[in-house]
Amino acid sequence: MRHIKAMDASGNTKDANYQAEFVLDCMDESGGSHLYTVLFFDGACKASFPIIEAKAKHITCLIDCSHSIDRFVGNVCSNKPKITIKGEDPLDWDVPYFHDTAVDVWYVIKAIYAQERPLYLYREIVKRSNGKYNEMRKFCVTRYCSQVFMMARYKKNFPVVQELLSSVAFKDWLGKQNKYIKARFERVARIVNAQDHQERVDTFIQVLGKAAELVRLCDGMKGVYLGTLYEAVLSYENSIMDDLKEIKGLDDEQRTRLHSLFCIRWKYFHKDVCTAAFMLHPAYLREEFDDEQRKELKRYFKQVTTTYDGYDPGFTYLDLKGEYTSFMNDVTAQRDDFTEDVAFSTKALDKAPYEWWQMFGDDYPLLQKVGIKLGACQIGSSKAETDWSIRKWMSAGRYAARGVKLVNAMTRLYHNLVLENVLAQLETDAPCVWDVDCAIPDPPKETQRATEGEATADVQRGQDEEEDDDDLFGDPAKDFDAYESDEEPVAAPPGRAREEEEEQVEEEEGRPRRRVRPRLG
Repeated sequence: MRHIKAMDASGNTKDANYQAEFVLDCMDESGGSHLYTVLFFDGACKASFPIIEAKAKHITCLIDCSHSIDRFVGNVCSNKPKITIKGEDPLDWDVPYFHDTAVDVWYVIKAIYAQERPLYLYREIVKRSNGKYNEMRKFCVTRYCSQVFMMARYKKNFPVVQELLSSVAFKDWLGKQNKYIKARFERVARIVNAQDHQERVDTFIQVLGKAAELVRLCDGMKGVYLGTLYEAVLSYENSIMDDLKEIKGLDDEQRTRLHSLFCIRWKYFHKDVCTAAFMLHPAYLREEFDDEQRKELKRYFKQVTTTYDGYDPGFTYLDLKGEYTSFMNDVTAQRDDFTEDVAFSTKALDKAPYEWWQMFGDDYPLLQKVGIKLGACQIGSSKAETDWSIRKWMSAGRYAARGVKLVNAMTRLYHNLVLENVLAQLETDAPCVWDVDCAIPDPPKETQRATEGEATADVQRGQDEEEDDDDLFGDPAKDFDAYESDEEPVAAPPGRAREEEEEQVEEEEGRPRRRVRPRLG
């Protein structure tokens, strides 16, 4: 992957034709469309795919697979009776099991992290464990699968939660709090002590853990080869119907709905090039393939061998199919280097797929050319998308007047400030770029009380006061509202957010006037 071009698209209607022309122009400027095999896009660009593929017939346009798999996790964690997916009929769902489990776990985590004293006591227990336990994690709005990693960290740290709730220091602190905080931790205790609570957490992780790992596979700092991802997706699909049969809390009907949902998401991003990359991947090319997979490989061979204006592969479908047949016969017979000790040794298979084809495909030059191109296709766009999300946040609504230079500087500053504060909470290995958004901020410092008498008076007053508006707790269930819709929000008029009055601009400064929020009460 390499950056080719960026442009200011202000004032243009960014429809399918505009997107397609931009992509085609970029390919022409960088040497021609014949240099490209696969183009990865965000789902919002899907309407332009037929236009691009009609003009560059050998190219396949794909949605970044991590989007569909991540949306699958989001759909499973929904409590809606039906799930809507663009281009598909609504799917019956009505399985609140996963949603309710995630809300319960987030309620517990957020309750601990919303107050300074419980968090201090929690961290003291963690410190005494000498590395056995660590910080909790929260889910982030840029990846639905982050809920799974939140659950996994919660499961690991569950003994710390139990010890915290039963500690004398915690109970002494709770006895001095207002009725709202007491009620909050009463619910925390009910959740933690529920008979099926740990079982529900285990089921959540077992069902969605592999799907979350698929997203991490795409989002990793090194990316993942297309054939490797196909195999991982195929394995997960098979596991839904086979490995999940004995899971408590999931009946046959729910498992069937789960499988149907995954197949729809799989269909949303799957194309013939995915199967071709899998069937030509050195680690999988000796497997048994079904009729549908062989048909997809054949269609892909025809696609890349069809000559049209501006593209001539230099060989025909018959030539390529003949070489593939000869190659597979030699692999099956273990002729020449195609033995367990050479081409299929651990050392050889550890190489990138395109490097393997460079080493062992010389006798099949046409197939080698296809194998190298497909073997070099990697997926991994989360670094760019995270940057885009931050930029959108910094220039949305009333901040739309911010210039490019200012947004660039603020984005750089934001990333560095966030990294500085959360690196200590992350794993030691290279994290995904959105891992930094899973760190939980510390609560504000609690007000120090001067005397014991003042403290007693404050506690008494606190029994009848409303909860502090600045409390980090809020409503944990509403934190999941960002996951409710599969549709893009309606665009706001330039310069202001939806349902927001237009900003008054000072002409001499050329920027929005700062608002003064009225105090309630």
